[in-house]
Amino acid sequence: MLLSRRHFIASAAAALSSVPARAALGHPIAERLSRELAVVGDCASRAAIEGTLTRLGRLPLPSSGRLVVVNVAGRFLAAYRDGEPELESRVVVGRDGWHTPDLATSVASVTLNPTWTVPETILRDEGWRGELASDPGWAERNGFDVLLGGRRVAADGVGTAELLKATLVQRPGADNALGRMKIAMRNAGSIYLHDTNEPGGFGDPGHAGSHGCVRVELALELAAWVLGASGAEVVDLVSSGSTIVRTTPEPVHVVFGYFTAWPDAVGRVAYYPDIYRRDAARCEQED
Repeated sequence: MLLSRRHFIASAAAALSSVPARAALGHPIAERLSRELAVVGDCASRAAIEGTLTRLGRLPLPSSGRLVVVNVAGRFLAAYRDGEPELESRVVVGRDGWHTPDLATSVASVTLNPTWTVPETILRDEGWRGELASDPGWAERNGFDVLLGGRRVAADGVGTAELLKATLVQRPGADNALGRMKIAMRNAGSIYLHDTNEPGGFGDPGHAGSHGCVRVELALELAAWVLGASGAEVVDLVSSGSTIVRTTPEPVHVVFGYFTAWPDAVGRVAYYPDIYRRDAARCEQED
């Protein structure tokens, strides 16, 4: 059965009271969601709005300046300037067991033709050190340098015990998991916005997803927007083949959020699947 109207009203009040007044009343996106909450009647839609408002209240969302919002539930990002969207792109987010976290941060740097130092968690999860130990040629075939104590070594020249402690760094190029671009953010650990060498996963709900990072379909366009450069400039830099690190000419805030309800460019509220099952408990059935 559907929730009672009384429960709807109580849930709405609880959701809004948990959001700081500045976010709930001051930001245009929160205001639009609050207006929608007042008129929708079905449980799933209300749960999505309530959950989004609650999570939004924990994340600073500037209404001025440059901002990238990664909507994890919607699997897209939007780049805003002074509250107006200027770029949107589909993304691939973390799969089960590797959820992309809620995070408020800012861009630290943009790297074109990046290397990829494989995080320890991925090395363990994928079993790549075991692959390397059983087949030393695996690293070269997949474009990885093998490092021991910060020094590059030939995988076939060291013992199994050493290989099981090795660091793997993937060289720039077409096979690099980060593709042609990565955006590093402050205090974000190994979470990046990046290109991909697997472009087929965008828009595919059945795609396995990432290890928590966010793959961006319009990666070079996003890099150009963040850097305040033209698309042609970024393409030329990538075409050089060199690894190039740039900082932004002005601050760019980044918010990763799990927003199951979100207004589109014309203000219509769209609803997205609860892929991480964070809103389901809000729809309690009546006896």
